[in-house]
Amino acid sequence: MPPSFVYYDDKDIREGGDHVKKRLTVLILLCLMLFVSALPSQAQQWSSPNGGYVPFFAYITLFETCLDITSLGRADVDVFIYAPQADETAVSAELQQYKNFSWTTIKTWSHRSEGRSCGMGVSYYVPSGYLYRVKSYGYVYVDGEMVESTSITTSSHSY
Repeated sequence: MPPSFVYYDDKDIREGGDHVKKRLTVLILLCLMLFVSALPSQAQQWSSPNGGYVPFFAYITLFETCLDITSLGRADVDVFIYAPQADETAVSAELQQYKNFSWTTIKTWSHRSEGRSCGMGVSYYVPSGYLYRVKSYGYVYVDGEMVESTSITTSSHSY
């Protein structure tokens, strides 16, 4: 059965059809509820042009993760973190494959560096016929203590 759509014109509303006003009110309330429920409940973030995220945190200024799979099956993973007040920063990434109705980590990498930024660009050849994504983590250290961390999961890529 095809979905049903309800169309209203200004004439229906002006002529005072109570049922029309009630339906419109319910429709507007449902839209508002859907919009509010879709708002993030964690720290705000927005998508950067290359598919990463730019999170709002106390120390982290930038945290990005990118996944690209070439036509030959090479999964290129790039992770970068920048925290201006950090003594040390670290990143890690998990390349995941969707198989048998679940995500499984097939390769992991990590890198730690002194200073306010840390990044890594790594590659791994993947078999065709699956979906892939990257789950990455970023860490910030001040005086040897981890003061902030975050994670990103990219959208899935098919190969």
